[in-house]
Amino acid sequence: MQALILFGPPGSGKGTQAARLVERYGWAHLATGDMFREALSRNDPVAVEAQDLMKAGRLVPDELVGRMVRAKLQQLKNEGRWDGIIFDGYPRNVAQVGHLDAILTECGIALAGVVALEVEDELLVKRLAGRCSCPTCGKTYNIHFDPPRTAGRCDTDGSTLVCRLDDNEQTIRERLRVYREQTRPVIEVYRGRGQLAVVPGSDGPQPVFERLTAIVDPWTGRHDR
Repeated sequence: MQALILFGPPGSGKGTQAARLVERYGWAHLATGDMFREALSRNDPVAVEAQDLMKAGRLVPDELVGRMVRAKLQQLKNEGRWDGIIFDGYPRNVAQVGHLDAILTECGIALAGVVALEVEDELLVKRLAGRCSCPTCGKTYNIHFDPPRTAGRCDTDGSTLVCRLDDNEQTIRERLRVYREQTRPVIEVYRGRGQLAVVPGSDGPQPVFERLTAIVDPWTGRHDR
């Protein structure tokens, strides 16, 4: 049983790449946000406790997040989905690195490696601030890279396109600042252990995926490139 940790700032395409890695290796994908929502839907007591803390305006302790991760791994084991795990953006701070170390040891899981997607901030801002979508059919666009034929109108049904309120440059730059601030120390821990690979992520999905698999395939013992 192996685990891979994937990091990437907002707009880096980390979600897209995680999905493609899951398809290639057949591993389970563990993103803490999805894990939390799924656990809440089952009224999992640990998730409910975390939600109560957030409603009270308090931070969820790292130990509690670790308990959710441990419970999710046990669930995957019980379901027979035990070939491998892709951790998406976890751990988020140095304290959580220690929690994950303990969980992996306890579960008999080897950390294959850590990959960080690297994209320059100006491109990330364009990717995120340029996003818009059709409220009728759901088709998505980017005014910089994939604009509609008629500005502000969906190519399919002519509906007025909408943008997320938080997809503005000021908010995006703050999200990127927080990501760098929180993630850099974590990445440096794994760099110091010799477990980190940095992958340029500014190209399209396919070139980035090819770079990722060139790194991850040897970690997993796959040799069919």
